[in-house]
Amino acid sequence: PELTGGYEKGVELDILQELRTECLTTYDWEAASRIEPHFTSVLEGLTVHFIHEKLEDQKAIPLIMIHAHPATVNGTNVSFHVVVASLPGFTFSSAPPANWTTSDTARIFNTLITKVLGYCAVHSTDWGRAVGYTLYNNDNDVVRAAHFGFIPMLPPSAQDIAANNITLSDDEQVAEQRTSEFSLFLRANYEAQRYRLTLHDSPVDQLAWIGAKVKICLHPTVSYPINCAASVKVS
Repeated sequence: PELTGGYEKGVELDILQELRTECLTTYDWEAASRIEPHFTSVLEGLTVHFIHEKLEDQKAIPLIMIHAHPATVNGTNVSFHVVVASLPGFTFSSAPPANWTTSDTARIFNTLITKVLGYCAVHSTDWGRAVGYTLYNNDNDVVRAAHFGFIPMLPPSAQDIAANNITLSDDEQVAEQRTSEFSLFLRANYEAQRYRLTLHDSPVDQLAWIGAKVKICLHPTVSYPINCAASVKVS
């Protein structure tokens, strides 16, 4: 039986069934995927996927955009030569080796923009923010400007607290617990392979994952549910 509580518990079954039917019968995902020019480049043994949209305007600012969780690409009226790079392990970028860090990703993205493409400024958000900041901090002779849509300020970890003999107040203890037990963090940290396989293997799983997020992100003037094409534009 379906849980009560509506979309707050996840995308509703009837909506998911409607979206599944649309994707199978009327939505041309192959045509949608060809709208943007996709490329891959092998850097340090990793296949790095990126979209490269170059304008005729010679004064356009070269911009690399770094995503966080799986997302789609929207057009913009601002004049940019756009490179949208996929983090290692996402879409057509291959999975990184063990102990790979955001600094490693920043390094190969620097190789991408200097040796493969030759430029740019950077915009990043959420998890991609860590890569974007490292890229700007380490290679600002190439990355001339940076913009971050989200900069989380996290409390010290349990290991940091123990190593530095830090005494936390009651409120700080609650904050530390909530951070360390944050469900998304736990899933990504301990069950990354399971979620990676299920989300990549099952289109319905992707619909359920993204569909629940679309409702949260919708503008009040946009109705819900929406169709697959509109979901791509919103997300």
